[in-house]
Amino acid sequence: MVNSPALLETCLHGYNLFRTQSTLSPVEQEVVFLTIGRENGCHYCLAAHSTLAGKASGVPAEVTDAIRAGTALPDARLDALSEFTRIMLDSRGWSAASRCNRAMMALERLTTPSSTQSG
Repeated sequence: MVNSPALLETCLHGYNLFRTQSTLSPVEQEVVFLTIGRENGCHYCLAAHSTLAGKASGVPAEVTDAIRAGTALPDARLDALSEFTRIMLDSRGWSAASRCNRAMMALERLTTPSSTQSG
């Protein structure tokens, strides 16, 4: 991106929109970024977002550690979000509907007012 200012600007614009206009909380946003960094094998992204997760976004250390280790997250809702992120990343947005539906149903179940959340 250093050699393509237009690409860098586009990337930063998308990042800023996600940060400022997403319905995801800062913790949820970091789960998305950490999951993408891990799946892409980007050590820089994992390090940068691990720092942001703990210091700026309030992500519990156990959540960050689980993402970095590739294990289940201790919070069911965040685990479902991480799984959905993996599905979308792995399939480049063209995932089988059944995989997406399972992840979305898990997220929906965990966000209804009658549900209880761990964390």
